[in-house]
Parts: sequence; C-alpha cells; structure tokens
Amino acid sequence: MEKPIYNIESSSDRLLYEFESNSDHKMIKKAVVYLPIKQDPNLYELIFGDLQDDGTIDVQTVSNNQDIVLILNTVIKTLYHFFELYPSKTVIFTGSSASRNRLYRAVISKLINEKFDIFGITFDDEIELFVPNKNYFAFQICLKQ
Repeated sequence: MEKPIYNIESSSDRLLYEFESNSDHKMIKKAVVYLPIKQDPNLYELIFGDLQDDGTIDVQTVSNNQDIVLILNTVIKTLYHFFELYPSKTVIFTGSSASRNRLYRAVISKLINEKFDIFGITFDDEIELFVPNKNYFAFQICLKQ
C-alpha cells in the first residue's frame, strides 16, 4: 500500500524536489536536493529542509507543523524517484542534530528491504552495513545491484 505523501514538484534532472508542508496553522515550503560530490561522481548528498525565499535551504529549523510522518514519506518518495534516473549512484545524508539522526535511523530501519543496500558511517569514518539502533554520523543508501 502506498504511503500518503505531499504533492512533489521535481526538476527534470531529478536533483531538486519541492513540496509544501500544510497544517491548520501554516504552510512551509520544503526542498530536497541531491548534490553531486565532486570527489566521487557516484556519490550524491541528500539535503532536506525549509526552502527560504532566497532559494537556500534551512536544515536547522524545527518546523513543528505536526506532519513529520507525511514529510518523511515525501522525502523517501524523492529517493525512489532519484534512483529511477540514477540507479548506479549512492546517496549520503546526515541529520543536522543528534535527535534528527536518531529519527532518520528509525526511518531507515523501516526501509531495510530487498531494494536498498543501507550503510552507516561511524564517527570514525568507517562505513559498515547498517545496524538498527546503532548511532551513526551519516548514512549511505544505494539500490541493490
């Protein structure tokens, strides 16, 4: 069963996604960007946050719009969409705080399936197969080949 998501607008190269987080209180523009890493052409960094009027993305603000599940489902949908065009690439991401990393770790635990290879990057910069409930500095996701 498909999980509910917000309506997403994407760039033609599938590297930029925008959507609106809506509640009874406010509307917040959100953006997900996949930035190529210059040192490794197979690696893209996922950046997610509030889209500012000047086009920058605020990754620090806690919106508290009471829709975190819907937001995270939407971000995950962009990941699937990204991999449709870039199946051989790897995505790396980290939270802007320890609490966000814990949240992302919980979400990643639910993503473990036959479609993705998921790795954790330790605080010593070691890359290992993702272990649920283990703290990591960052995460890497790629399609199983």
